[in-house]
Amino acid sequence: EIIREVRIPNFHILAERVEKVYLSHMDVVCCRAFGEFYRDARLAYKMLKPQGHFITFKTQIHTEIPEGYEKVESHGYVLPGISKKYYVIVATKAGEA
Repeated sequence: EIIREVRIPNFHILAERVEKVYLSHMDVVCCRAFGEFYRDARLAYKMLKPQGHFITFKTQIHTEIPEGYEKVESHGYVLPGISKKYYVIVATKAGEA
């Protein structure tokens, strides 16, 4: 649905567990909020190109930078009709682009 609505060129969604994906040099790796942030960041690391972004959704802010990453940003948001605050966490892989 998102590919059809947003019309981002060269955008692909893989409905696989990260442990089963053998890709590299991706600009962005995004995952659902079900895993532990630091474990997921470690698994995404192997797929990202230098300066690539790992994006996930969490219920709390993350500020500690995982190994191999140079920056982490937490962006808060609230869903309509739900008072709980959620966060989009963006970690940037270290290295030159």
